[in-house]
Amino acid sequence: MSLSFLLHHYHICQSSFYYKTILFFDTGVHKRQSSFKGYSFTVDGKKVSDTYIKQLLVDLLSVNNPLNPEFFHKTLGSKKLSAIFRQKFNIIINHKKIHRLRKELNLVRNYHRHPKHPKRRPKNHDISRPNQYWESDIKFIPTKYDGYIPILSIIMLSIDPLLEFILVILLKQETLFQL
Repeated sequence: MSLSFLLHHYHICQSSFYYKTILFFDTGVHKRQSSFKGYSFTVDGKKVSDTYIKQLLVDLLSVNNPLNPEFFHKTLGSKKLSAIFRQKFNIIINHKKIHRLRKELNLVRNYHRHPKHPKRRPKNHDISRPNQYWESDIKFIPTKYDGYIPILSIIMLSIDPLLEFILVILLKQETLFQL
């Protein structure tokens, strides 16, 4: 008797039978073994060993002179470093591999999120009439041609939330400093 005959006789779908046998009879033979090649390729197709890449990483991230243009490479993540390897050294390397090599060399910085501070308005102000309490904020937005343009927002708080309004003024840098 074949297996397909038995499954058909007992009205069992083949896909569910094989799905359940994979779950219950897993021997661990089909698990993927991690295999690292130990090399990467350049743009020309030449092999570059991981030890050479590690040496480049150590040299690139050990610059301590702030006047050196490579000093800011310390702050970059693995994705940007892979782009720098491609541009500067002509080495095609994945950002995951750079992260793995940085972990082996203990060059990975701790990542922590900074908590956002809530906007707190002073509680000692009793707002009883319009034009009594104002808030202002300046933000700088990067543009393509004009550099950073400051945005000045002025908020008047009143008793009724419907009466609150926001006045946003777009200013050039020259006019901001004239205020």
